Parts: sequence; C-alpha cells; structure tokens
Amino acid sequence: MTVKILNMIKTIAVIYVITAIILLGLSFGLYKFNLSEWQIKAGIIITYIISSAVGGFMIGSRQKNKRLLWGALTGFLYFMILALISFIVGNVDEINIYDMIKTALICVTSGCAGSFFSS
Repeated sequence: MTVKILNMIKTIAVIYVITAIILLGLSFGLYKFNLSEWQIKAGIIITYIISSAVGGFMIGSRQKNKRLLWGALTGFLYFMILALISFIVGNVDEINIYDMIKTALICVTSGCAGSFFSS
C-alpha cells in the first residue's frame, strides 16, 4: 500500500512540474505575443489535459491492476489540489461551479485516457 501511495505522490509531483513548465510557456506567449483571452483559456485547458493524461499514463504504467481507476484518481487529485490552491489564492465569491465541474471532468477524463494508453 505504501508503494502505491508513494507512486501517486511521485506522479502528482511530476504533473505539477509539467503544469509549471507549460504555464511558464503560456505566460511567455502572453508577454511576447499579446495572446487574447480565449487563447489563454484554451492554453489552460490544454495544460489540464496534457498534465492529467501524462499523470494517468505514469500511474497506469506503475499500477498493473485497475489502471483506469488509478488514472481517474490521479486526475481527481490533480483537480483537487488545483481547486484548493484556487480557494486559497483567489476570491471565493467569484468561483463558478460550472467551470469547476467542467475542469474536474476534464482532469478525470484525461487521467483515464492517459492510463488507458499505458502498458
């Protein structure tokens, strides 16, 4: 059991490094190319998809049983940490529940998809 938890912690750490790298590239694009609001929103959604899929792939490769479940859990944990950070940093009054549900579904689905393609 501790090996599975350790694998999950390592996976979450890696996908947050990936998220940071992609968001740095996105912020550079905003600075250098004056990206529009919809381009930034699309970039953030793509970041969620890539990070969750990579996490699902990593955890699916490490866990041989119930890979889809592990991928979904990885995507869900990724979303929960994102939501927690948003609650701490952001204004709680401006949180849109529809966007949160959409983001959760994107993360969980991408985690499942990544684990599906793992071997």
